[in-house]
Order: sequence, then C-alpha cells, then structure tokens
Amino acid sequence: TTPSSRAPRISVSTRGALLITSDGYKIGSLCAIDSEPRELGADDRRLLEDLAHLVIDEMELRDALRNAVEDAQKQERLREAAQLAEQSKAQFLASMSHEIRTPLNAVIGLTELVLMTELTEQQRGHLSRVTLAGRNLLSLINDILDFSKIEAGKTRIETVDFEIDAVLTNMTRVVGAKAEENDIEPLISVAPGNPEPLRGDPLRIGQVPINLVSNAVKFTEQGEVIVSVDREVGDVGLN
Repeated sequence: TTPSSRAPRISVSTRGALLITSDGYKIGSLCAIDSEPRELGADDRRLLEDLAHLVIDEMELRDALRNAVEDAQKQERLREAAQLAEQSKAQFLASMSHEIRTPLNAVIGLTELVLMTELTEQQRGHLSRVTLAGRNLLSLINDILDFSKIEAGKTRIETVDFEIDAVLTNMTRVVGAKAEENDIEPLISVAPGNPEPLRGDPLRIGQVPINLVSNAVKFTEQGEVIVSVDREVGDVGLN
C-alpha cells in the first residue's frame, strides 16, 4: 500500500492511580488512556483515585463473599460429620452396653445360685463381693445405655407399680461393697404412711439414690450415711 493509505499513527498517553488493597499491597494501577497527550486536572485525578478505590472495594467484596461461601460449605460439612460421629457413637454405646449386660447378668445370676449352696464363710464373702461388684458394674452400664438412648432420641420412661423398699434394697446391694471397704454403714429410714405401691420408673428412680449414696460413701471418711424417705404433702407444679 502507499503511505497515504496506511492507518495514522496513534500517540498514547497514560495516567493512572495505584490499586492498593486494604492491607497495603500494591496489585496494579487503574489507567486512563487517550490518543493525545494531555495533563489531568485535580478533579480528574481525584475521580481516577475514587474509581481505583471502587475497584479495590469490588475486588475485596467478591473475595469476602467467596470466602464466606467456602466457610459456610466447610461448616456444613463439619456439622454433617459431627452428626454422623454422634450417631455412630450412640449406636456403638447402645450395642456394646447390650452385649456387655448379657454375660454380666449371667455372671451375677450364677454367682447368686452358688451363694445358695453350702459354702465356707470366706467363700461366701468373696462371692458376695463378686455379686455386689457385678451389680455396681451393671448399674454403670445401665447409665451408659441410658446416655446413648438419650443421644439417639430413643429414651423411654416406664410407668409401672413398684415398692420403694425394693429400690432401696437394690441400692444397698450396689453401694454395699464400697461402703464396707470404707468402713461406712449405710442406714435407711422410711417414714410410716408412705403409699405402697408407688408408680413410675423404678430403674431410673433407683439411680438417683445410688448416685447420691455412692458419692456420700466415697467422700465420707468414717461413720454412717443415712438415706431418709418421707412423703411430702402438697401440690406438685412446674416453675
């Protein structure tokens, strides 16, 4: 082509404002480009700087939104993993508690049968301690099973007739070995006039005095631990 048909030369002039992040990093510049050299006035420079701030704000906002979405997704994954772990733990506790209770009940039952035979005093004492230790362990396993049922949302409260004397007798059997070991005498006082039978869940009701008396025996150096049962007359309400 002839020189007259060529495209004209373009002289490019550039003025820019630095792009600086809020934590001080310089990541580039925002430039104004024109085909003719010219000087920017004060208003032009302020406008360019304002635009640079808007660019930084937009970039940091997008980063913040992206990080927020990623954090929310991460938290959701962690929540799902925690729920799965809790369900697995509850199922494991429930399964293991059942598996342990079956042979333990057999040990307690067979030991009680042996106690009904002719034994020396020393043999009877040893086997009695085995029975009491087994019942204590069975009570602990029942607590674990109850805890696992609560976490699994499968707790069931029974409502049956029971006698308070039976509950307290079982309590003395459970804590008796520890009380004898600490030379503590557990005493039970049941006030006359208490209604019989009572109605409720004897297993869970029995766990209350067992836990209280076990702690009392544990932290009592000498003497006796008294369990007093009385009837409270009055309206029952929720506060």
